[in-house]
Amino acid sequence: MRLLFFVSFGVMLLSNVATAETTYKKLTLTEAFHCEGAYYGDFNQDGIKDVVSGPYWYEGPSFEKRHEVRTPETFDPKGYSDNFLTYTGDFNGDGWDDILYVPWPGKDAWWCENPKGKEGHWKTHDALKNVGNESQVWGDVNGDHRPDLVYNIDGFLGYGTWDPNKPDKAWVFHPVSDHRGYQRYTHGVGIGDIDGDGRTDILEAAGWWQQPADFSSSTTWIWHPFPFAEAAAQMLAYDVDGDGLNDVVTSWHCHLYGLVWYKQTREADGEIKFQQQTILTPDPDSSRDELRISQLHALQLIDMNGDGLDDVLTGKRFWAHGPTGDVEANAPAVVYWFELVRDDDGGAKFVPHQIDDDSGVGTQVAATDLNNDQIPDVMVGNKKGTFVFISTAADSQPNTLTAQEQADGWQLLFDGESMEAWKGYQEDSVGKGWKVVDGAMVRAEKGAGDIVTHEQYEAFELSLEYNISKGGNSGLMFHVTETEAKPWMTGPEIQVQDNQDGHDPQKAGWLYQLYKSDGDATKPVGEWNHLRVVITPEKSETYMNGVKYYEFVKGSDDWNQRVAASKFGKMPNFGKPTKGHIALQDHGNVVEYRNIKVRPIK
Repeated sequence: MRLLFFVSFGVMLLSNVATAETTYKKLTLTEAFHCEGAYYGDFNQDGIKDVVSGPYWYEGPSFEKRHEVRTPETFDPKGYSDNFLTYTGDFNGDGWDDILYVPWPGKDAWWCENPKGKEGHWKTHDALKNVGNESQVWGDVNGDHRPDLVYNIDGFLGYGTWDPNKPDKAWVFHPVSDHRGYQRYTHGVGIGDIDGDGRTDILEAAGWWQQPADFSSSTTWIWHPFPFAEAAAQMLAYDVDGDGLNDVVTSWHCHLYGLVWYKQTREADGEIKFQQQTILTPDPDSSRDELRISQLHALQLIDMNGDGLDDVLTGKRFWAHGPTGDVEANAPAVVYWFELVRDDDGGAKFVPHQIDDDSGVGTQVAATDLNNDQIPDVMVGNKKGTFVFISTAADSQPNTLTAQEQADGWQLLFDGESMEAWKGYQEDSVGKGWKVVDGAMVRAEKGAGDIVTHEQYEAFELSLEYNISKGGNSGLMFHVTETEAKPWMTGPEIQVQDNQDGHDPQKAGWLYQLYKSDGDATKPVGEWNHLRVVITPEKSETYMNGVKYYEFVKGSDDWNQRVAASKFGKMPNFGKPTKGHIALQDHGNVVEYRNIKVRPIK
């Protein structure tokens, strides 16, 4: 069953992005209880992120097709599963994403080897023994540029490492603490550079362990006690208030209430101290009208709105100890993100935004950009099922750039009001048949003509949306020079067409007469299609609605052979320029374009 509905919340995007209502599309991947976490990876190497939760991985971008990784087992929601968290990595160095399964606390962790496109269950390998804690985190602790699993075992806190050159060997646990009271159900752990020395430290509910400047696997780290929480989940290190010092964000009690952050301060002698700041009170008054969420058992730090500041993603763990085992066990299973807002006086606050009220989190919540709109999407697995929340913010904010897009070098080629970035091919201005209508650039009537950008581009990434008329045809060209009679005599053309009623056998998204896709990811007439193109000398790629269509290398033997076999083989300058204009074709039909943005690649 695949259920779709929309949940809306308001968010102010900064810089030149207008205030808009951002929505998420909720995808129910399963209503069965398989695990208490979900994560992501590109498991079939099609350039699109997939989702893994329990025994299945779900194929992006629709996540409707699922594949078995191991024998499925469905658990009773009143009880527990054998899989608390899930992470991914290339554990054997073959270039394919494998899956790490973090078990019921105190049990052995294992990883499953990607079969590289073959169907069937994945080969299972031992990873780590007796993995304790309920909030293990995944990150690079020792600086080898590979993520490690931070957890506790047999009274010691530490981290587990793996070697892709020795995939059949068990992973190695490195203790950082002396022997203490850590047990299988210990709550709370995190990583981050607390003291600002450039090395990763480890957080726990009762304090933090400072990584020494020179250590071996047997070195005990330096202990700094501080009561961060009674029972934490994942603990986050981040400079909340922008003063250059990393603070700590955590749930106060992941089976009761409270979401707090601790402002780091420094004494004159350099001593590190913390001051508690409240996001959600640990001791709520049920008679008051205030936001109250129990069981905040999973947290992630991520910039949810593109303003350059990391926000806190969390939610209620549904039935953490069954239907009667915790406070407000049957309250709405919500997912929230808390927007970090700084003020001019050095203060900071977190503004809540609800994503959903009928899913919640498990012991893990994850977010990444699944649909290439530069905005994180959210995935959870728990006792209600497995859910993905796809951001539709780009649909509600056409012709704008987020702060993150601006920081990444993206430039608008159309702002929804003016076509000043464009001109007619071999002309000084745009033809009168091009109109701006309702925030779209429209080839509306005769007298339009082909148009090109004023600027020329060499290596770049281009993203745009188009809405084609019934039976309509147009095209997108790149590396166009104005030396020939038509732009397609120098610039390769990516077809834009109504695939259902269009007459041209060259389908939308295909590189005209040169490269094509085996499938059709286009949406029908009346809906916006998203076309993304990456052009570099080393490799170029085309994506339609998030689906990779093909890749090519201009000037390669394969390219030259295909050109010679096409109608372009008789055009001496076709495909030869390495720099040129971006062009949109007037093929005599109505077509709309919007959200046209380009990122030069240096």
